[in-house]
Amino acid sequence: MPVLTPDLIYLTAEELLNCVCSALSDESECGCPCRSYVAVGPPAWDDCCNGQLVVWLERPFFHEEFPNPISEPQVCSTFLAGEFAIQLLRCAPTVDDNGNPPTEVELNESSRRIYQDMYIAIKALACCLAEAKRQRLYVIRESNIVGPDGGCVGFEIRLAIQMHDPMPGM
Repeated sequence: MPVLTPDLIYLTAEELLNCVCSALSDESECGCPCRSYVAVGPPAWDDCCNGQLVVWLERPFFHEEFPNPISEPQVCSTFLAGEFAIQLLRCAPTVDDNGNPPTEVELNESSRRIYQDMYIAIKALACCLAEAKRQRLYVIRESNIVGPDGGCVGFEIRLAIQMHDPMPGM
């Protein structure tokens, strides 16, 4: 069976990134971060105060009954899927220059924005992936808050998605 879309994994990750970024641009008070990219594995938390949106493949897997991985030998025509992670980081309120902790108002506002962005991202993924033209299965597995750590706070969404070669729409 020939490889028709050598960039299949990258293109799938990029599709997820563009879906979430577009929704954040349209719906979020903070917009989509300028620092948005596909990574190989979990990214460093380098620039969260300007915002950081990253997608990466956690693991590819073969399946016959999505989303359950096959645990026996595969053949050439076995279906491929992948588990991806989407992470958004923003700046967390921290101690000011005088050593004062963040106020309750600052903490509440930071929480509200992170929860807002998380909801926007989850809904965007469900809507983007459910479009009839995609014709592939997906499962949003979990969503978790990450941080605050080092002045960064945000969320991760993990999902499994079928990957077809050739990619739909190509």
